[in-house]
Amino acid sequence: MKWASRFKWITSAIFLILGAVTVGLFFGLSEEASRGFSWWLSFGSLMMAGVISYLFCMSMLVHLSKHKDEVPMNLSMGAIAFIYNIAVLVHIVLFWLVLDVSEKLYMWIHIITFALAFILALLIGLTRLSVGRLQKDESNRMQFKKRLQLVLHGARLELEGWEHAERDVLLEQMGKLEEQVKYSDPLSVPAMVLEEGQIMDQAARLEEGVRSMVHDRNTVYSADELRDMIRQLSNGMKLRNEQLASLK
Repeated sequence: MKWASRFKWITSAIFLILGAVTVGLFFGLSEEASRGFSWWLSFGSLMMAGVISYLFCMSMLVHLSKHKDEVPMNLSMGAIAFIYNIAVLVHIVLFWLVLDVSEKLYMWIHIITFALAFILALLIGLTRLSVGRLQKDESNRMQFKKRLQLVLHGARLELEGWEHAERDVLLEQMGKLEEQVKYSDPLSVPAMVLEEGQIMDQAARLEEGVRSMVHDRNTVYSADELRDMIRQLSNGMKLRNEQLASLK
């Protein structure tokens, strides 16, 4: 998207200016002799916090243009990045400039702060992956009913254009079957994969039989066979729904 591209350029410019100001302040307000371990640790921590925030902003802009449902997760990650930046600034001002704690203690303060932020970000990232897998699994489990409805709808359309004495009877049975599928549970479970696969195979054979009856003069199918297929498919759906209800 164009707006995402524009925001990327604006964000890059802002962080570039902030980085330049940070470098200027650290090097301009200090003498070379005073740049000890705490100075380099403060400078490195602040620059690292800025880089993390920049990378997060770039990642969020990409995700917002493609995955709007991940906004809450991205905001949580953004909050962690923001709090980490504030914590680094507080550490620099309070523990280095004001209290002037020992280098070892100052180092451990930064390490612990980074570790906490990393752990929180990791937990949110794992939660995002888990939620994504659940959503994908739920979507896949809902595909069975949609595919079955499409197949049955195609078979019924073929029957409607068929000039035959058995057409109305078969259409009535097909209508009842479609109603049965319509009010079936759309969410399946992994344990029903084989049963639902067999139902889809039966539906595909039914559609093939209907097309053969309608379009082929030398068809090997008969109206009785189609009625049997519809009845078997209806029984299969009934059994699937009963088993599904017992598994949930």
